[in-house]
Amino acid sequence: MRYIPAGERAQLSAEPDIKKRTRLSLTLAEDHLLRAEQHTGLQHFDPAAAELGIYQALFSDALNFLKRTNRDDGKMRDQFKRIELTLYKHASRIETMRRTTPPEYTGNLRAAIKFAQEARSAALNAFYGNTVLRDEPVNRNSFGKEPPKEQPKPPPSAPNYSPDRPNPDE
Repeated sequence: MRYIPAGERAQLSAEPDIKKRTRLSLTLAEDHLLRAEQHTGLQHFDPAAAELGIYQALFSDALNFLKRTNRDDGKMRDQFKRIELTLYKHASRIETMRRTTPPEYTGNLRAAIKFAQEARSAALNAFYGNTVLRDEPVNRNSFGKEPPKEQPKPPPSAPNYSPDRPNPDE
């Protein structure tokens, strides 16, 4: 369950500066990830899942706030990059938690890993904006390779024609 506790939401709402709000969001998310790691180490998996939900909500809120701000300057790009780098570091920590978690609780951690990957992609896409042109998707077969291109058919030729033999019609 993703939610931001009322106290933390009030802290975030009180901070109008983009840079300070992003840092505050990342600090709060780091604290919740640390608590989730501690709960996982103590084998308290339900509280760890709750902390991961708050962690995910904080990152979602930070990305949405930056997208809503709708400014196109270096400050915004720096904040998106800061979020992307933080998510990059956190992905390995969440994966480590998943390895020590029993199978019945790994669904929450897999969802958190997937969320981190998608949020990181969203931050990178926002960082580059409209300056990157995307390639069209390549049609690939089940082996991950491009399908073979059709060979051009040879032009129709006269039957029994050979440059070495004389033409019998002549």
